[in-house]
Amino acid sequence: MPNIASVLQDGLSRNFGQVEVSVVDCPNLTQEPFGLACEGLGGHPRLADIGGVPNLVPLAQKKKVIFDLSKVPEWTELPDAFMLGAGAGPRHVEGIN
Repeated sequence: MPNIASVLQDGLSRNFGQVEVSVVDCPNLTQEPFGLACEGLGGHPRLADIGGVPNLVPLAQKKKVIFDLSKVPEWTELPDAFMLGAGAGPRHVEGIN
């Protein structure tokens, strides 16, 4: 079975001219250049794709509110979840994305 580095190396090489992939210990993510609120991923990472481009094409669905980030820890079975991502603010609350 291939390791994650070789799988990523192969996939990224198909789209980029120069690729170098390696697996290393997680740095302290509270330090520069990251500046996050948590030191690391905690050993139980989950990936949740919430919202996203399908709500913007072919036209932005401005009245559609489909998720509640406070539910993500329950959905991912991580009650003390630390979440990070691109994140757009709630347009219906803030008035802008």
